[in-house]
Amino acid sequence: PVPVSSTMLWIKSVRDMEGNVPWQAARPSVLMFLHLLIIALLALAIARPSIGIGAADQRVVLVLDTSASMNAIGDDGDTAFENAKDEATRVVRALGNSARTPEIIVYRCGSEPRLVSGPTRDTRRVLRELGSIQASDECGTLEPCFELIQSMINAADATELADSESSTTRSRVIVLTDAAGGADLPAAIAGAPLQSILVGSQELSNVGIVALSATRDRADPVVCRLFVRVQSTSSDPIGIVLRVLDGDEELARVPIAFDAVEGDSPQSATTTIPVRIERSADLRVQFDRVDALTTDNTAWIFVPDPSPVRIAVVADGLANPVLLDVLEA
Repeated sequence: PVPVSSTMLWIKSVRDMEGNVPWQAARPSVLMFLHLLIIALLALAIARPSIGIGAADQRVVLVLDTSASMNAIGDDGDTAFENAKDEATRVVRALGNSARTPEIIVYRCGSEPRLVSGPTRDTRRVLRELGSIQASDECGTLEPCFELIQSMINAADATELADSESSTTRSRVIVLTDAAGGADLPAAIAGAPLQSILVGSQELSNVGIVALSATRDRADPVVCRLFVRVQSTSSDPIGIVLRVLDGDEELARVPIAFDAVEGDSPQSATTTIPVRIERSADLRVQFDRVDALTTDNTAWIFVPDPSPVRIAVVADGLANPVLLDVLEA
C-alpha cells in the first residue's frame, strides 16, 4: 500500500491508454457530431435533391436574335448580342439544374431562322452550340422564326397525341432580343407561352445611314449623283462628315448637322452628293463616329459603267487572235 494524494491523475492516464486500444466503442462528443453533420451536408450537395412543384416544361425553345441591331453597344461596353448569349447560357444552366431537364431547341434568327441545336436534353451540347453563334449584320424580323416554331410545336404535339390518348407535353418559348425587336411579340405560339428577355441598353445614341442610291446624269453620264439619308436618335446637336470613297481614293466630302430636339423621335437628314465616275465602281459612303451601332456608319453601292463598249466580231471561222487582243485592249 502506497498513500497518494489523489486518484484524479490516474483516471486521465487510464483514458489516454484506452485511446490507443483499437475497435473500441465511440464516445459521443461535439466534435464527432460536427464531423457527421459536415459529411451529411456534402452528401446532400452531391445528390442535389429537388422537389417538382406543378407541371414542368418538357420542351423549351430558345430564340436568339442575331440581326444587325443586336450589335448595338450599351453603356457597359458590351453589345446586345453578347448580353443575349450570356442570358441564354444562364437559362440553359438553370434548365439543367431543374428536377427534370426538358428538351431544349435553339434557333438563331437573322435574315432567316436557322436551327442551332436540339431537340436534346444534353445541356453541355447546347452550351457548346450557343458559344459557336456569331453576330451578323443581317436585317430581319422574328416572324419567320415564330412561324417555324409554330409548325414544329403543332407537328410534335400531333405525333405525341397519336402515340397516347392525351398529350401532356408543355412547351415554352424564350426569345432573347433587343428592346426594338421585342415591342410587338405575341403572348403565345401554338399555345406555348412566350417569354421575352430584352437585352441591350438605350443609353448611347446612334447615327446611321438608312438609305443610299445612285443615278447617272442623262446629259453627262460621267456625273453620278448619290442620294444619302442619315438618321439620328440623339436629342443633342450632332455633326458628321460623309465621305465618298472609291477604294482608298476620296471623291467627295459633305457635312451634315442635326439640331437639338426634345423627345425620343429620331431625326432624318438627306443630301445629294455629285461625283465624277468614268467607269464602273464600288463606292463606299461612310462617316467616322463612335456610337451605339457602328455597322450602319458605312454603306456600299455599285455604280455601273456609263457607256459600256460592245463590239461584235464577225469572222469566217476563227477570228484573228491578234485582232481580238487589240480590241480588248
